[in-house]
Amino acid sequence: MISKITICLVYPALITITKEYFQTGFPPEIYDILSAIQAAFFLSHNIRTNTDFSLIFLAEDLMITYVGTELRFLGPDERSIGMLLMKALEKKDRVHNEIKVRSTPGILIQRKRVEDFLDEFQATSQIILVDNDADSDLREIPQKNLTLLIPVILNGASFNERYLTDQPMLKFKVRDLPQPWKPSLAILKFYSCIDKL
Repeated sequence: MISKITICLVYPALITITKEYFQTGFPPEIYDILSAIQAAFFLSHNIRTNTDFSLIFLAEDLMITYVGTELRFLGPDERSIGMLLMKALEKKDRVHNEIKVRSTPGILIQRKRVEDFLDEFQATSQIILVDNDADSDLREIPQKNLTLLIPVILNGASFNERYLTDQPMLKFKVRDLPQPWKPSLAILKFYSCIDKL
């Protein structure tokens, strides 16, 4: 049985959310993030409390983490998710070194490099990389804690070469998803496999 799931989306640079988006609609890149958070946590109107979700922005070494067991105000609609993410992003200038700043209950923001994130989770979790050409069988996962890593960047090969050369990990195939695939679809496919274990 899987005891803990961590989902991590890695973006090249920080995004911004403005109040106008709540009137005019979210741009596609923001909507993709909100949909990924929605897919990570919501199952039949309940929150998956065994899930944590992180956004890492490479250029700023900034990480926003949603802790499933501590979330209080996260609703299933994009507006609610977008509002909480906007509040977290507004606190980015208060974050120094690796001190964690709480935005709202269950949402933390801190400075963290993706290398440090991977080193931290490698010791306690099986890291699984979303990959177009992968062919891993998740039925043979050896550990109880899983970390799904989704690099949402234009050049996935260069990300792998820079950050993942020494990281032992499984790969999770998304080649069969509609192209171009979205992070939320990869997460839903991942859960459809994991929920059967």
